[in-house]
Amino acid sequence: MYCNYCGKELENNALICHGCGSSTIAGAATASPTPPPSADYVSGPPAKTNGMAIAAMVCGICGFFTCGIAGIVGFILGLIARKKMKATGEGGKGFAIAGIACGAVSVGFWLLYLVLVVILVVGVATSGNNFPEPYWLEDIYGLDYMLNTIRLLGM
Repeated sequence: MYCNYCGKELENNALICHGCGSSTIAGAATASPTPPPSADYVSGPPAKTNGMAIAAMVCGICGFFTCGIAGIVGFILGLIARKKMKATGEGGKGFAIAGIACGAVSVGFWLLYLVLVVILVVGVATSGNNFPEPYWLEDIYGLDYMLNTIRLLGM
């Protein structure tokens, strides 16, 4: 006996085809065969995650706390990991991108901070310490003596 739908050979008196799942009883509702897997379906175990990509992400995040030094390492590791993953087919693309992004942002943040500090220090150094004294400081008892002492000591 053969299945009317897929043509697979069946055992005698079989009620259901083991190939397509349809009923062999005439007039009975047939079960639809399982659809083939979609194009997005990947069989087999998931791809191994690239360790360098994980290290890139960790270093990129740590760059915010290490004055950008670890951010530079994270940026470079992320670029190397992306190139290596294309060649080997390993996973971890998101980790590598996060390492590149966090590394670049942390280095940029610390460079901006450094520029602002330098501008502030240069501005204070070139001002000659000629800050006007607020008028309300004259009304505080003993403050005039303390301010004169500080000026004499050169602080």
